[in-house]
Amino acid sequence: MARLTVRITRAPYTGAAVTDALDFAIAATNYGHGVTLLFEGLGIYAWQHSQSPAKGTKNIAKRLKSLPLFDIDLCYVCQQSVTHYGVAVDNPQACLVSSQQIIELLHQTDHVVTF
Repeated sequence: MARLTVRITRAPYTGAAVTDALDFAIAATNYGHGVTLLFEGLGIYAWQHSQSPAKGTKNIAKRLKSLPLFDIDLCYVCQQSVTHYGVAVDNPQACLVSSQQIIELLHQTDHVVTF
């Protein structure tokens, strides 16, 4: 099956983009595709677990913790974005990657989907 990279570039809880991206990634694994998640730009804020979603909104932190159940074991987080926004990402599920590593990752991917 295809190897997909799902790029999450929008902040969580400001719309449906992050939730849609996670739904898409999980659905793709259900069809046998290999999925890699890449958090860039404002998307890195998905790893800030101290956020409180509005009532009726899916909790992104809980969804990220459940990803290994769907064979999504490792998520990549852009080091440049982390530095730019001054955000700390301390989670064993999140692997910080440089711009060069992102380019290499994208070259190993059949399809890239950006949310």
